[in-house]
Amino acid sequence: MKKSLFIVLMVMGLLAVYSIIAHSQPGYGYGMGRGMMGGYGMGPGGWVDVPDKLPAPKNSQWVEKLREILVMEKDSLTQYEADQEKFNAHMPYIMVIPQEEFHVQWIEQLFAAYGLNANGKTNPVVQTKTLTEAYELSVKMEKDLLPRYEWLVKNAEDRDSAEILDTALIQSRIHLTMFEHASRVGHGYGFGMRRGFGRGYGMGPGMMGGYGFGYRGVFMWGIFLIVLGAAIYFIIQTVKAKKVIGQAQDTPMDIIKRRYVKGEITKEEFDQMKKDL
Repeated sequence: MKKSLFIVLMVMGLLAVYSIIAHSQPGYGYGMGRGMMGGYGMGPGGWVDVPDKLPAPKNSQWVEKLREILVMEKDSLTQYEADQEKFNAHMPYIMVIPQEEFHVQWIEQLFAAYGLNANGKTNPVVQTKTLTEAYELSVKMEKDLLPRYEWLVKNAEDRDSAEILDTALIQSRIHLTMFEHASRVGHGYGFGMRRGFGRGYGMGPGMMGGYGFGYRGVFMWGIFLIVLGAAIYFIIQTVKAKKVIGQAQDTPMDIIKRRYVKGEITKEEFDQMKKDL
């Protein structure tokens, strides 16, 4: 019994240590890391480094479409910031907005590397009336971006430009998925992403720049460890019970043979017991 209890406690302790270490590491949570929020790793697609100089594209249509998508990204950014503030909505805006800022920055850096003008006229913010309407507008804006990014990536004249725009494309697809999900389930969607999950709005400092896993997260981990420990304990007890039952089913001859093998009885005693049986 003591040995079984020791094993259970040891396993629970190791899991608790793992939980503390994992949740204290920057970037914890679904592989997004700080980059998903703040640009150091950038989650899916990886971080990009825009060169200072790139050959200017020869295709004027490609340049115009790049300028068009820059305006669209700026419009998306200002719209998301306005809706987040208006409706006090945290998810998915706190994950999307930082990446939108990087998309604008990357494209402006591309124009600078080409030695071209990046100016374009942006549009005013749409005055959405409800959060659901804001989510639906965001879905439309992201959907409008995707085919344009795909065309730019496909027709890019240098590899650096293609990789940079492809990273923005991957992240825009993620943004679309987030907004589509938000429009279905409403404000504060997602496991571990509601306000009140912890002191912050996420699952750790790396995922969203929050303030830790949160008290509810710790509580859930405690429940998990207790259940796991109880399961291990009962498994051990079941195995021991089966072993005892197996021993109880041994015949008297099996018992004296086992005692003789273990050296608990002499050959003479074994022969005598065998004869008596």
